[in-house]
Amino acid sequence: MNILVTGSTGYIGDRLVKRILLSGHNPVITSRDKGNVSENCIHFDLNNIGDLNIPKNIDTVVHLAVNPANKFNSENDIFAAKKLIEQSKKVSAQFIFISSQTASSNAPTDYGLTKWHIEQEVRQSNGIVVRLGQVYGGAEKGLFGELVNFVRQTPILPYFVPNPVVQPIHVDDCAIGILKIIEQQNQTYKMFCLAQPDLTSFKVFLNKIATVRLNKYRFFIPMPVAS
Repeated sequence: MNILVTGSTGYIGDRLVKRILLSGHNPVITSRDKGNVSENCIHFDLNNIGDLNIPKNIDTVVHLAVNPANKFNSENDIFAAKKLIEQSKKVSAQFIFISSQTASSNAPTDYGLTKWHIEQEVRQSNGIVVRLGQVYGGAEKGLFGELVNFVRQTPILPYFVPNPVVQPIHVDDCAIGILKIIEQQNQTYKMFCLAQPDLTSFKVFLNKIATVRLNKYRFFIPMPVAS
């Protein structure tokens, strides 16, 4: 299969592309630099989506790309997703949107709201939504990289009260799970959730980063959160 991956150089995208290659499929990556365009690399820019053109031989589009926090623009991300869905339909490619467990119609952040709005577009187009838990492991990139740097630089960490919980998943397990979903070639809307079944408190998750990843001990202080 020819599998187009947006965000192919990102935290999860990089691991997914490697997994696609190992499985004998052909990954097509994306680049914001038009000078890098080739047979296996197309131009893709979330903030300049107008000239997007998906090759006709693409079997599946996996949409992972997201603007960094300092450039996040909800309207741009939603518009780009709509354009990708439209282009995927034109070439009869399966569309898979990699979302988050934070996606909700009443999410407290623009990020979670944006993910939810894109999920609705995917549902209407009979695409596939994959919600990921708290991804960890591998390179210090994405949100995981930010958390590792935070724990590395902060000797005293917040212990939120009430204590939020997460469902961790290793980045390599994400890549394996996404590839298995790709290979199913679903033709109607489905939502998948990829995460460990057991809930883990965010305090325990941060402490694991400190002790296992960084081999450091960190103190925690309670920090009440308004409910």
